[in-house]
Amino acid sequence: IQFLIGLDSDTSDILREFVGLDDLVPLLVALDIPNNRFSVMDYGVEISIESVTEFVEKFQKGNLEFRIINLRNNSNDVENNTSN
Repeated sequence: IQFLIGLDSDTSDILREFVGLDDLVPLLVALDIPNNRFSVMDYGVEISIESVTEFVEKFQKGNLEFRIINLRNNSNDVENNTSN
């Protein structure tokens, strides 16, 4: 799992297009390419030490909802995090 803080950059734009994300900034994403899934921290939540810590803890406890990376940019499928 890689975590990405998406600011307004070319790298962020490429990843957003790859997984089918909106152009909102800033954005915190857990990106799991080998398992073809990603999870986004709630839109509108300020990225802070506390919010990032909470997001990572949710991942560690298996409480994040992941969306499937779909090559057609249709990322509406959701799955629960079942791996730690």
